[in-house]
Parts: sequence; C-alpha cells; structure tokens
Amino acid sequence: MTSSVAGGVALTMRNIARTPLVMKGESVTLVATGSGFQIATPARAEEDGHEGDLISVRNTKTGVTLKGRLERDKTVVVLKM
Repeated sequence: MTSSVAGGVALTMRNIARTPLVMKGESVTLVATGSGFQIATPARAEEDGHEGDLISVRNTKTGVTLKGRLERDKTVVVLKM
C-alpha cells in the first residue's frame, strides 16, 4: 500500500506499491549490442528497478559500473554511448 484507504473504498493501482523486478544486489545479465554483435556477461544490480527503468549495474568480471535499461527477463541492456 502506498497510502491509507478508508474501509469500503475500492483500491486502485495508485494505492498499491509495485514490487521491483530486480532488487539491489541481485544477479542480472548485462547485454551490449552493436552492428552485428551482442555480448552478454553476469552483473549485479546496484539499485532496485522496475521493468523499463534505467539502473546501474556492476559487471561481476571487471567491476565496472554501467547504466542500462532493465528488461522483463532481468536483462540490462547497456545504453549506447
């Protein structure tokens, strides 16, 4: 719940808090794509995120932190620079 609701009042989506798709510290797949290639590597979320959110993740192999868009399958697609 995001706020108090009096008895007998119908709940709406405004009253219900969304559960994040990914929580800080959770494992995700970091994906970078380009012309004719795609690279995927394990990463760890640096913040909670919902589908479509821009979140920070840390590449577990290199320790580098990047930002990307969180997708439904817990994949984070790196933004093109």
